[in-house]
Amino acid sequence: MTVNLVSAWSAAGIGTCVVVEASLSRNSNNYDATATYKKRLRIAFDIGTTPNFMDSVAASFVAITHTHIDHVGAIFNHARSFRLSHGGKHCKYFVPKQSINDIFSAIESMSQLVKEDLIPKENVVGIEAGDEIQLIHGGPPIYLRAFSVSHRDIAALGYQLVTKIVRTNYCGKKKRDLLKEEYRDMSHKQKGNK
Repeated sequence: MTVNLVSAWSAAGIGTCVVVEASLSRNSNNYDATATYKKRLRIAFDIGTTPNFMDSVAASFVAITHTHIDHVGAIFNHARSFRLSHGGKHCKYFVPKQSINDIFSAIESMSQLVKEDLIPKENVVGIEAGDEIQLIHGGPPIYLRAFSVSHRDIAALGYQLVTKIVRTNYCGKKKRDLLKEEYRDMSHKQKGNK
C-alpha cells in the first residue's frame, strides 16, 4: 500500500483537515500477480473549516478524531459538496461511538435548517478503539483501524490505514509448489546451506 499526503492544514481552535490518498496496485506486496486492479481511495482525517477544503471534497471517507468544532465544522459543507460532485452519492463518516448521538442531533438540526437530507444516518458510523473497518473491497482490502487517544474532556480516536496481505496463493499454486521438487521438503535453514 502506498499512502500519499494530498494536503494538511491545522490551526488549534480554528480547523484541522488532513487528506491522504491510499492506493494498492496489482503488485503491492505480491498479493496476486495475475490480478489486474488498481485500487485507490481518498480519505480525510477530520473535516474542520480549512483552506484545503477542496482537497477533501473528493474524499469518499472522513474519519473524525473528536467532535470539537475545529475538527467537524465543515462536515455539512463536505457532505453537500461531495454529493453534488459525485452524482448524488454520499460520503461515509466515521466518528467516535460515544459522540454518535451528538452528531445525529447536529445532522437533524442542520437538515431542518437547510430543508434537505444532508447525511443519511447509515453513512455515519460510530467506531471504538480496536475497530477495523474495511474501506476497499475486491483485491487486497484497505482497512481503517481506530485506536484510543486522549484529548482533554472528549471521546477521541486516532486512525491508521492498514492492509492485510495474505500470501498463501501464488498464481493458483501454493508457495511450496513453486520450488524445485528437491527443495520442497527442506527447512529454511537447509535451503540456505544449499
